Amino acid sequence: MRLFFAFPPPKSTIKYLQQHLQKLVKNFPHWDWIAPRDWHITILFLPQVSAAKERELITEAKKIFSHFSGFSFTSSEWKFFPSFHSHLLFLSLTSSPPLYPLQQQLKKLAEKLELGPTSFHPPHLTVARKIKIKSNNLKGLSKELNSFSPFSWVNTKIVLYQSLRQYQLHYWPRDEFYLKK
Repeated sequence: MRLFFAFPPPKSTIKYLQQHLQKLVKNFPHWDWIAPRDWHITILFLPQVSAAKERELITEAKKIFSHFSGFSFTSSEWKFFPSFHSHLLFLSLTSSPPLYPLQQQLKKLAEKLELGPTSFHPPHLTVARKIKIKSNNLKGLSKELNSFSPFSWVNTKIVLYQSLRQYQLHYWPRDEFYLKK
């Protein structure tokens, strides 16, 4: 199974981002927009987890999460990855405390359980995929995208999702974990 640990953004953040992106969604209906219910901030991606190992992963992850308090996320800027003629549109984020120590502990757990290769990235929230952008649209688009005030929120909930492709990607919650407040 393709699994990943992630923070789901709170409803207030989803609502704010939907309002901010509303005009963009109308102007670029051909982009592969991710449904807001599937928005998340990935902590660690685990592409090869057997059903037999999932239970052990959950049990051990609970122990790790019990040592962490909530994470505060602050919006930074909208970016296209890997370049301006790219495939992803995401909101880069900063976190406090940094996510790296949590990511490292989960990576060590994955290695201990022999779950195969793992990956993690700086905190971000992807909202669209498979994007083709003409260079003459970039300046206006970047200006419009980044015309919002930075905002913050706190996450104390982590979800273990399964990534499934049925016409398009969908993420199914497998378990939930709560950090100290």
